[in-house]
Amino acid sequence: MVKAWIRWAVIAVVFLASLCISSIILNQGTTDMTVEMQEATLPVISVLYNGKNVNYMRGFTSRKDNGTMRESICPVGEDRALSFVIDSYDMGISSVRYEVRSVDGSRLIEDTNVGNYEQRRGSIYGTINLKDLIEDRIEYNLCFILSLSDGREAYYYTRIIRDDIDVNAKIGFVEDFMTKTFESTGLKEISSYMETNSDGDNSSFGKVDIHSNKTQLGWGELYPRKYGDVITTIHEMDRTTASISLEYMLNVRQDNETYIYKVTEYYRIRQSDERFYLLSFDRKMDQIFKPEKESFVNNKIMLGIQSSEANLVESEDGNIFAFVNGGRLFAYDISANKFATLYAYYDPGDTDLRKTYDKSKIKILDVEENGNVSFMVYGYMNRGMHEGKVGVIVYYFNSPLNTIEEQAYIEYDKSPEVLICDVDRLGYLNSQGCLVLGIDGNIEEFDLGSMTADTLAENIDELSLHVSDSNRTAVWQEKDNVNSDLYVLDMKDDFVSTVEKQDDECARAIGFMNEDLIYGISKQRELITGTLGDVVLPMEKILIRSEYGAILKEYDFDDIYVTEGTITGNQISLKRIKKNEDGSFSEVHDDQITNNDEIEVGKNKVVYAVTDKYEKIAQVEMKKEVDIKTLKFLTPKEVLYEGGKEISIPRHEEKNRFYMYYNGHIVDICDDPGYNVGQAALTRATIVDNKGNEIYKRASTVVRNQIMAIKEDSMATDRSSMSVCLDTMLKLRGISRNTEYMLNRGQTPIEILENNLSDVYVINMSGAGIDSVFYYLNKDIPVMAVTDNDQAILLIGYNEQNLVWYDPSTQTIYKKGIKDSAEIFEQSDNRFLTYSPKITE
Repeated sequence: MVKAWIRWAVIAVVFLASLCISSIILNQGTTDMTVEMQEATLPVISVLYNGKNVNYMRGFTSRKDNGTMRESICPVGEDRALSFVIDSYDMGISSVRYEVRSVDGSRLIEDTNVGNYEQRRGSIYGTINLKDLIEDRIEYNLCFILSLSDGREAYYYTRIIRDDIDVNAKIGFVEDFMTKTFESTGLKEISSYMETNSDGDNSSFGKVDIHSNKTQLGWGELYPRKYGDVITTIHEMDRTTASISLEYMLNVRQDNETYIYKVTEYYRIRQSDERFYLLSFDRKMDQIFKPEKESFVNNKIMLGIQSSEANLVESEDGNIFAFVNGGRLFAYDISANKFATLYAYYDPGDTDLRKTYDKSKIKILDVEENGNVSFMVYGYMNRGMHEGKVGVIVYYFNSPLNTIEEQAYIEYDKSPEVLICDVDRLGYLNSQGCLVLGIDGNIEEFDLGSMTADTLAENIDELSLHVSDSNRTAVWQEKDNVNSDLYVLDMKDDFVSTVEKQDDECARAIGFMNEDLIYGISKQRELITGTLGDVVLPMEKILIRSEYGAILKEYDFDDIYVTEGTITGNQISLKRIKKNEDGSFSEVHDDQITNNDEIEVGKNKVVYAVTDKYEKIAQVEMKKEVDIKTLKFLTPKEVLYEGGKEISIPRHEEKNRFYMYYNGHIVDICDDPGYNVGQAALTRATIVDNKGNEIYKRASTVVRNQIMAIKEDSMATDRSSMSVCLDTMLKLRGISRNTEYMLNRGQTPIEILENNLSDVYVINMSGAGIDSVFYYLNKDIPVMAVTDNDQAILLIGYNEQNLVWYDPSTQTIYKKGIKDSAEIFEQSDNRFLTYSPKITE
């Protein structure tokens, strides 16, 4: 018995010893093959206005598509001088030069070496004097190019415009406004600029806007202290209006704890001869989460004040979950009581402008029950092996080894903003190791095993594209094909199917509830072609299709048709019309379809609590209480590898796409300029195409303008009002056509303009409202409007009180009040048609 005990003891000792030796060898090997993320190395450039640093530019290590690089703009005066500062961060710089190009980058205007500059305390100070080759009030692309001591070249992008703009006054107003939010006396002064009303959400400091009350504007009882530099960026600016953002850090002390916050404020202002007007104000405030024991309370992780909900993904059993907060990725293993910071460009309290630059995002792709996590980082790479690049990196966190390893790198040639907007919409990794991404209006698949790429779909009508919340399922139709099939992509099984319909039917997707597709069916004979040529599909039935292709439910409506549907939570809202006896249609009240199935909630979730001081705060509620004493914090190292892991994006002929910029960021991309103009007119956004050509901007205009080249036509009575307007629009572009004949042959106004004006974008602004027309009239571009009885008139000018009408029915040009005009157009559903040149110069 004793001998047996001794024998088992010896075996146990040998086993434990072997485990220790194996662990030492394993850990030693891991140490040899892993490293911490490389620090940022690239310099930063800013420009100087009245001695203040503005428009900080981060470096790119390869050239980017100039037309998409629109983060900032630098106005210059008649002397065309622009002062700059280069913060080298101890990186050697052997030469400095700059290029001036047309906004799309196709035409090089100036390429000049900067030889006269001064070096002081690790920074370079200089002034460039642009050559007299740029026109007034035309935007150009400016790129600084630094040759670095390590052999790399770094590119820094901004825009310039030569105009008589009081830049210092506009920056001064915005920064003074921000400063006064921290002062009781100043707060009273600036409160008059606010438009406080019921639209303001006064429940959270995370989001404050122009409709919020004075308490929210003035930080309530937080009493924060600002520290570090204020990062000022001019996004848009002309003589009277400007869009400017301020970014800065705050700390709030309570009970010997210091909480750190990142704040970004967006201002849109207008300057008159007497004063400034605040057109819009938006503030975002986010607590920087600290991975420490004080952040854990019972079964909660305290995230604090947040401007948006944290993205949380958990394993099937809920024992592992990962979440993104403040551009950093964390994972918690409940069973092992281990909390890991998987990816972070910066640490709490970090003020390095290169690390805190927020032009990248993280998406969690998969969380396994053993603690391993797949995720991707996309946008601008602040530091690490791909510093200064734009692209997508797929990572794999190995929980047992506490390492992260790069699985693939996909480089991108446009701005990080464009990539982020596309990948936000569609990005999914399936179990076969295939990554599906939306890129430049196409759907691409990247095989992480074979390191190859393939295109799953192109020529997509982007307005028809819908993606489920999980990103697992997508549906779309072909561009410019109203009879197109509905294509459904199940990314989990890598399978594309089509929705069943008859040959005489059209299908239209409304969206997803979980993975169930909601769509409608129309008869081709019921299609409605509007006066301008836009097509409406009256859907006679709505169907719900499961992820496996089965029809779960079908809704039929007697003599009622659905023209539009939206999905919010578990409810479908439907806009409807009724067919009259004479074949015409009239509107009826909206209807709703409610899904009574309970929305599945995870075992770990983000919840909110309300406090007196901090108001609404975010928390991660876990399925189990944390043992604070045994809680471990980990920071994995990155595995080094031999050879490249780059996968190239398939090449395609570039399609026209239109970017909507709001508060300095791209908020939407689509391939229909009319849709975006309608949205932009409501939100004061800016629309540009993928070449950088401006399509629409809610900006200042001259007090009055009229297109004097358009005259009354004495022969107008021989033709329809529509053909007179079309003939006039074409003639203004130097083209003579018989549009009456074209209309009689069945062509629509949109088709006629598109077929005969190849150098413009035809813009159907129906539904946009009267405010949208002034931008085009200010640029001597007429706008066709449809009034009652489908009569067309041409808007050709304006002043402070009136619009100038060219009315073919009376063969006269006359003025009509803006308010009266608006009422007339609203009664006809605001049907407007115009165009925008594709070339800005």
